[in-house]
Amino acid sequence: MLPNVQRTLTVIFLLIVRIRCQITSADSKFIGYYIAPNSVEPLYAGNAWVTSGSYAGDCNSSGRCPIATKCAKNLLHYDDDTVWTCGAGASCVEATIYATSPAGLPSAVNYACRMYWKAYTIYRELPATAEPMTTSFDTVTTALPDPTSTDPTSTDPTSTEAGVKTIFISVPAVTATSNTTATSSTNVATASTAASPQAPSLGQDKSWIAGVVIGPVFVIALVAAAVWVWRRRRAGQKGTAVELDGQSNNHWKAYPDYQQYHEKDSDGQVVELPSSRPPAELDTNGYR
Repeated sequence: MLPNVQRTLTVIFLLIVRIRCQITSADSKFIGYYIAPNSVEPLYAGNAWVTSGSYAGDCNSSGRCPIATKCAKNLLHYDDDTVWTCGAGASCVEATIYATSPAGLPSAVNYACRMYWKAYTIYRELPATAEPMTTSFDTVTTALPDPTSTDPTSTDPTSTEAGVKTIFISVPAVTATSNTTATSSTNVATASTAASPQAPSLGQDKSWIAGVVIGPVFVIALVAAAVWVWRRRRAGQKGTAVELDGQSNNHWKAYPDYQQYHEKDSDGQVVELPSSRPPAELDTNGYR
């Protein structure tokens, strides 16, 4: 009884793992990680990467996903009965893709025509101690037209495009230098280096924000101070004008009543005061 239960559980576990291996997101281009001697690099396909049974491969540009199941004498045999010859400079390469590192099952095999290939062992998941390299990578690209014939001789062995399966792989910068030289003559693989832009400094952001805020505040404070000084001066001028008009007589209160004199108001014309003495002329010696 117990062996039967264990056997059943084992079968169920293998089925679950197999289904997980087969079901792959159609829009995922991620192949896995290649653990190089001095780095860990993620690998991506040119189109969607799919797994079917024990084989894996990428779809073509038209959306079809034929997967190579055999590689012999630089000929790729696909599951849709098509056969393609690797182009000039490329060779048929087999790579094994494991679920986890190291060599965690299930695994899948990928056959493709490649140049300067080093990632013969790939892992879909990394151990906790390994981390992918986040610096810039050099990408080697090869292209494959859609298969249309099952005749191996229908393709030109010297062609730079026929029979080269699409694959993207990140390789170290030292290898990319030699790859670039070979690519210029075959036009099959191209190497490019992209440096990641530096993120703007947080300190620069703060200084920029401080400049934007302090500038308007300083201008507003300067205008407010100017308005305050102008109003003070205007108020002082009004007070002086009021005192000159006689509306403020507080300064007269410091003098006695007999010293507070002023000219009598008169609405009439200026006339000579009456006198009982007759008018007389003055001479040089005084009155006569």
